[in-house]
Amino acid sequence: MIKQSKMILMALVLIITANADGLAQVVAGRPPSASTRIVFYHWSLDDKNNGSTGFSQFYFPIKGFVPVRENLEVLFFAAGSVNDLKTDYQATGLTGASDIRFQINQSLSDDRIIISLGLNLPTGKTGLTFDTDTTVLGILSRNYLNFPMRRFGQGLGGNILIGGATMLGSLRGGLGLLFEFTGKYEPYRGLGKYNPGNFVSITAGLDRKQEKGILFADITLTFYTPDRYEGSKTFKQSSQAFFRVGSRYQTGRYQGDFRLGYLWRGRNTQYDANESVTDQFQLFGNEFTAQLDLSRYFGSGWAVSPAWEIKFISANEGEGPNQLRSSHYVGLGGSLTKAIKNGPVLSAGSKYFAGSANSGSITINGVNIFTSATVTF
Repeated sequence: MIKQSKMILMALVLIITANADGLAQVVAGRPPSASTRIVFYHWSLDDKNNGSTGFSQFYFPIKGFVPVRENLEVLFFAAGSVNDLKTDYQATGLTGASDIRFQINQSLSDDRIIISLGLNLPTGKTGLTFDTDTTVLGILSRNYLNFPMRRFGQGLGGNILIGGATMLGSLRGGLGLLFEFTGKYEPYRGLGKYNPGNFVSITAGLDRKQEKGILFADITLTFYTPDRYEGSKTFKQSSQAFFRVGSRYQTGRYQGDFRLGYLWRGRNTQYDANESVTDQFQLFGNEFTAQLDLSRYFGSGWAVSPAWEIKFISANEGEGPNQLRSSHYVGLGGSLTKAIKNGPVLSAGSKYFAGSANSGSITINGVNIFTSATVTF
């Protein structure tokens, strides 16, 4: 049985290490394990002004977990993707791996405190071709489309996480601080060194245990330092705040999870060659999301899980080519899971998406198909 303080620590670090692929999560008594997935996304975009676009991504991550001793564990993560783009005018693609990431987690003080150190090894694909690969990266950067992998290799980097949890009367509270840094690297072949900005995230969360479920709420504030190209400031990502509330309910063979989220973004900053501010505007609009996942468990380790989600993105503050008007999509699908006794946990599922972007001028249709397997040792 996982202690109450450890349960909120798990939720806390999963929130604030989302950028680290959820690698910080101490779980008592968990055996060594490895998992992999094969994920396929295909999006069709019908743009009234620029024709049709088809984009697909195969994504295949590998995660591993090794307990070292009581309250100390090591996790690792690596991934790769194959991306294909077809428009009315061209067909191109981009294949490559992400960096390999390691995370060391140590829980202290009867599981009320967690300290986590992460390392990002620059093993992923860099040195891209500017004239051709930027087209693929442009699609991957569109926030009204879902992609499990949006970036490839970066520089040597890491993160430091400190979090704590305690009981506050009938509530459980958690507070965490994450600092992540990335070194300079060459994103495009022959075009010099780029140093992405570092960031700090502060997360605070509360939850209340019910007879058959749990209610929770949390907020994450993130602050960025400027990006630098060849040592000079070029761009600074805006500060942002993510608010989330939700609940989990379980009775008998049924379980339900409901989550609402709102992401607020400030204004980004652009600099000229003299590091003077040339422009400030909200590059991406604010986002509202709602998700509902249901599960029905059967005998012999089977489970059926229908799922629904919706996302709304407001217009940004850009003008001309930088203007992004409102977007939305709805996703509906589900999964089938089989836990084999003394063996792996297998899962497969799919989801269909429909919506529009740029205030209706782009029609969106998408499909997600996945399979996964987790093996414990």
